[in-house]
Amino acid sequence: MKGLEEERPSYGELEQRCRRAESLLEVLLLGSVVPGDDGVETPLSAAWWDASGVSAARSLQGALLDAIPAPVFYKDLSGRYLGVNRAFAEFQGCPAGAFVGKTVYDVAPPELAEQYHAKDLELFRDGEMQVYASQMRNAQGELRDVVFHKAPLRGADGAVRGLIGVIQDVTERNRAEEALARSQGFLRTLVDTIPDLIWLKDPQGVFLSCNPPFERFLGAQEEEILGRRDEDFLDRDQAAFFREHDRLAAEAGGPRVNEEWLVFRDGSYQGLFETIKTPMWDLEGNLVGVLGISRDITAHKRTEEALRAGEELWRSYVENAPYGIFVTDGKRRILQANAEACRMSGYSEEELLARSLPDLLVPDSLPEALSAFQEVLETGRSYRELGFATRAGEPRRWSLAEVRLSPTRFLGYARDITARLRAQREREQLREQLLHSQKMESVGRLAGGVAHDFNNMLGVILGQAEIALARTEPSNPLHGALKEIRKAAARSADLTRQLLAFARKQASAPQVLDLNETVEGLLGILHRLLGEDIRLDWIPGEGGTVRMDPAQVDQILANLCVNARDAIDGVGRIVIATARTTLREAPKEPVYGVAVPGEYAVLSVGDDGFGMDEETRSHLFEPFFTTKVPGQGTGLGLATVYGLVTQNRGFLQVDSAPGKGSTFRVYLPWFDEAPSVAPDGEGGEVSARSQGETLLLVEDEPAILRVVKILLEGLGYRVLAAGTPREALELARRHRDDIRLLVTDVVMPEMNGRELAEAVQSVSSRIRCLFMSGYAANVLAERGIPAGARLLQKPFSSSELAAKVREVLDLP
Repeated sequence: MKGLEEERPSYGELEQRCRRAESLLEVLLLGSVVPGDDGVETPLSAAWWDASGVSAARSLQGALLDAIPAPVFYKDLSGRYLGVNRAFAEFQGCPAGAFVGKTVYDVAPPELAEQYHAKDLELFRDGEMQVYASQMRNAQGELRDVVFHKAPLRGADGAVRGLIGVIQDVTERNRAEEALARSQGFLRTLVDTIPDLIWLKDPQGVFLSCNPPFERFLGAQEEEILGRRDEDFLDRDQAAFFREHDRLAAEAGGPRVNEEWLVFRDGSYQGLFETIKTPMWDLEGNLVGVLGISRDITAHKRTEEALRAGEELWRSYVENAPYGIFVTDGKRRILQANAEACRMSGYSEEELLARSLPDLLVPDSLPEALSAFQEVLETGRSYRELGFATRAGEPRRWSLAEVRLSPTRFLGYARDITARLRAQREREQLREQLLHSQKMESVGRLAGGVAHDFNNMLGVILGQAEIALARTEPSNPLHGALKEIRKAAARSADLTRQLLAFARKQASAPQVLDLNETVEGLLGILHRLLGEDIRLDWIPGEGGTVRMDPAQVDQILANLCVNARDAIDGVGRIVIATARTTLREAPKEPVYGVAVPGEYAVLSVGDDGFGMDEETRSHLFEPFFTTKVPGQGTGLGLATVYGLVTQNRGFLQVDSAPGKGSTFRVYLPWFDEAPSVAPDGEGGEVSARSQGETLLLVEDEPAILRVVKILLEGLGYRVLAAGTPREALELARRHRDDIRLLVTDVVMPEMNGRELAEAVQSVSSRIRCLFMSGYAANVLAERGIPAGARLLQKPFSSSELAAKVREVLDLP
C-alpha cells in the first residue's frame, strides 16, 4: 500500500500534466484511475482522491468535467457508469448521480444499447481509442446524430480498467452539410441542365468550371478544359476575340452583352449566340474571374425576322384589304383605320381618328348600332348591316362585323354593300318581272290556243258568207245581211289578230300598209285600252306606206300608248300623229337604232306625263328596265318596240324632260307601192283566178275543209280534198303528175304540215306548198315551219286565198 501511495502524483504535478495535455480527452485520461486499498483500481474521484484527502484535486476533477460543454461519461469494465458530467445529465434529462451503477440498457433504447455495448466490448478487447458516428435520444425524445470519442482507462500496469467517452452532437452540422450538399448538387444539376453555354475563367483566362453544353462547344470533357485557356481549343482570332470581351467586361465592372456566331469545334452546329459576361468579385473586392453565359438565339432571331416580315405583310394586308378595318375603344372612339376605311367614309385618317364610330352613322341606325355594341360586349362578336353617311353626306349601307380584342379594344370589319343591295333589289325586280313575263307567256299561250279555235270558226263563217254572197243577187234582201256577216267576221278576225299582237304571239307576215289606215283601224281598241281619264287625239299626216306586218304596227302602237298612259298621273292627253320626212344625213339628235339617209314614214306618240331625265333615257330600251313599281311592268314593252322597229330597218328618237312629257318618234322606211290588203275587210274583186291547176287541200276540220274546197273550186281550181295526212299521201301518189300545189293545215294528227309537205314533195318535187294556220308564230316554229315559208293566216277571205294561191303558183 505504501509503495502505491508513493506513486501517487501530487496536485501540482497533475496540474502541470493537465496543462501539457493537447486534448480534452487526454486531460480526462490523466491519472483518472488509482489502485484502492484492496488492490483494485478505482476512479480517482471515487477512491484515490478521498483516500488521499486531497480535496482540491477532487474539486479540480469535477470542475474539469462539468466545465466541458460536451457530454462526458466513464464506465468500468462491466459497462456500468462510474460518473457523467453536467452536460451529459442535461442531455439525458436526469441528475448526474442517477447514472452511476447503471448500464446502457438502463438508459438507451434496446437497438442503440446493443450498439453502444458492442463498441464498449470492442474497446475493452482492443484497448484502442474509438471514434464512430451513431445516434442518441435526448431529453425531449428526439433522436440526435452524435459522434462518440472513447478511450480506455488504464491502471499503473497499463491494463485497461474502464473507458471514458465524450459525445459530440453533430445533428445540426450534419443537417447543414446535407443541405449544403443538396444545394451544391442542385446548383450543379441546374447548371448542367441549362442548355446555355456556361463557364468561369480566372483573371488570367484559365477555365475554372464549365457545363456540358460548353463541353460540346469545345469538344472536350470538363476535366480536360479546367486549367487551360481559349487558345488551347480555338483559333487565334476567335480566342483573341473572346479574351477581348473578357477584358471589356472586367473593365465595365458589370454584365456586358454581345452577339457572336459560334461554330462548334466538331462542326456539328453553328449559330448566333447572345453572350453575357459578368465579372466576379470576392468580399475584399478582388477580381475572382469572369462568368460567361451564351444562349443560342438563332431560332429566336429567325422568329423575330419572320415576325417582322409577317407584321409587315399583315400591315400590307390591312392597308390593302378590300374592306374597311377599324380599331375602337370602349367609348367607340376610332383608334386605327386602314386606307379602305378612309375611302369608304370619305375622311382622311387624321379625320377618322378624331371621330367615333357613331359619328359616321345615319341617325336611323344608331339604335341598331347600340344593340350591336351591347352584343359584342356580352358575346365577344356581332354583325349588323347599318346605314352610314360619307363625308360628303352620301348615304351608304355597310355590313359591320366586330370582335372584342380586350375589355377596351374592339376590331371592326366593314364592307360597303350599297351596290350589292341595289343589285339584289334589281335581281328581285327581275325575278318578279320574269314571273310576270312567264304569266304573260301563259296568257299568250292561252290566247294563241283560243285564237286558233276562234280563227277556225271565223274561217267557216267568213267562207260561208262569201260563198252565199257569190250565190245571191245584189237585189236579194239577204245580200246585204250576208255582207254584214262577212264584215263582222272580218272585224272579228282583226280583233283576234290584235289579241295575238298584244300577246306577242302573232305570225310575221309583212305586207304593204297604208300607215294612216292601219292606225285608224286600231283607235277603237286603243280608246278602251287607255281608259276614260286619258284623252286620245289622232292627227294624221302624210303617213304614206310601209312594208311590215300589220300586227307589228299594232304592237308598236299599243306599247307606246300604254307606256304614255303609265307616265300620266290621273287625267292627261296622248297624241298619235303621222308624217313623212326625208333624211339627207345622219341626225344630230340621239337616235336608237341605225339611221341611214332616205325617205321615212314617221309615227309619233306624245304625252303630257312626268317625263324622263337623261339617266332614264339612257336605259330606255334595255330589256327589263322599268321605272314602274314591281308588279306593274315587265320592262319588255319598249324593248319589244325597239326590236320590231329595227327589224323593219327603222329607228327611234325620244324627246323628254322631267315635268315636260315625252314624245316617241318611230321612223319606218317609206315604201312606194299601193297597199296589198283592203283594211276594211270587204275583200274586193277577186282577180287572181285559176289557170286550170289541180290543188291538194288537207284540213282536219271538216267544216273548214268544205268551205275552202268550195272557195277554191269557185276560183276555177280542181281540188283534191283530204281530211288526214294519210289520205293526202294516197291522193298525192295517185295524182302525182297532176297536183301543182299542196294547201295544208299546219297542226294535224298523224303528222304536221311540214312533215306532210316533205312526204308529198318526195312523191313529186314539182308540187309546191302553201301552209294555213290559225295558231300563233311560236306554235308554227315548234312545228318546224321555216320563217320564209308561204303562210296563209286563218281566218282569210276568198280574195286573200285567191291572191296567196296565185302568188305561190306563179313563183318562178
